[in-house]
Amino acid sequence: MTQKQKNLSGKYLIYKLLTNLWFVGAVWLYFYRLFITDQQVGILDGMAFAIGLLAEVPSGVMADRFGRDKMVKIGQVLVGGGFLIQAFGSSFAPFVVGQSILMIGVSFISGADEALFFDTLQFKQTVDWRKLITRGSQIALIGTTAALLIGGWFHEINPRIPWILTGLSFLCSVFLIWSIKDDRPERAKQNAVSELKEQLVEIKSGFTQFSSKKLVLYVPIIGYLNTHNKLEYFLVFWSILIGAAIAYYLSRKKHDTTISLDNKEIDLERVPEMPAVQ
Repeated sequence: MTQKQKNLSGKYLIYKLLTNLWFVGAVWLYFYRLFITDQQVGILDGMAFAIGLLAEVPSGVMADRFGRDKMVKIGQVLVGGGFLIQAFGSSFAPFVVGQSILMIGVSFISGADEALFFDTLQFKQTVDWRKLITRGSQIALIGTTAALLIGGWFHEINPRIPWILTGLSFLCSVFLIWSIKDDRPERAKQNAVSELKEQLVEIKSGFTQFSSKKLVLYVPIIGYLNTHNKLEYFLVFWSILIGAAIAYYLSRKKHDTTISLDNKEIDLERVPEMPAVQ
């Protein structure tokens, strides 16, 4: 391993630490509840998910067009800024603005930072990269765990402190990777329009999977895992399932008591009984 690779490996490990210091991880909901209602929290969460999903499409194209280094740096600034905007917010509007900026930044970073380090390090053997990834994951886990504990303690002192610390951590990561450049040759950067079309086709293909009948079997399981009141969900789900089974049974029973004669349906239950033979 060269000296340059050692320096970049060290930066990578520090980068993983800074970008995983989520001091708000355990207290974000309690912070929101100080200023907005639970309904607004749900709306905010849904909007953030939708914005992040939409921003994923152009972010990959822009990374290949303008360079991963620029997109990662811009993304970290947006994420840090999004946290800071919410840290000093006291109503629904600044939370929407901050969360939107944050999710756009996350979509810019997603996957681009790992690819940037991988291409810059240029390890001859993939084993070295895997070792670095493993070590980075360990440091990230330690950082996240420590940040969760410290964030809860700071929340008791001042609820805004965890958000400020998280935002500053992401901003510090920008200065850490400022000197890292995307060294890919121009021929490796695809045409933006053609790549956008490819991504849209892949997204369309992914959404078609939602119409699969097999996926319906997993919906109850997904709902169960994501609900807070699991007992209530269990009772409601089984009530619907039993009701559907009873409705199906009654419909089949009615069908079984009906015969067709010369394209005319005859209900067997309405046919008078034959008199007993003496």
